[in-house]
Amino acid sequence: MRTIAIVLLLTGAAAASAGEYQPLHGTYKLGGKTLIDPPATESQTTHFYVDLQGRTAHDLYDALDAKPVAGVCGEPGDLTKRSGGVQCTKAQGGKAYYCAFGIELKTQKVVSGVVC
Repeated sequence: MRTIAIVLLLTGAAAASAGEYQPLHGTYKLGGKTLIDPPATESQTTHFYVDLQGRTAHDLYDALDAKPVAGVCGEPGDLTKRSGGVQCTKAQGGKAYYCAFGIELKTQKVVSGVVC
């Protein structure tokens, strides 16, 4: 649970210049290790996946200490940063931002939350 708290804290830290918590914009789901077409026998309660959008994703994108790379996800011209299991994309020339990551609940390890 410590990792979940740290990740959620980091998502609001960049926007909270005065140390104030900010609202999160996004969605979450519980799932298994396999994001797309999981085997029927795979438990679907082992991972907590988070998709962030808007200001929340923008702030996390800016906070990631990673070089933006074109052509990873989305449309031509979109830029993606990756750091560990966290992936954020700056889309539409900066008009939209998206981030995704997951947390493996048993180990509390941050894992990828997106297929591309």
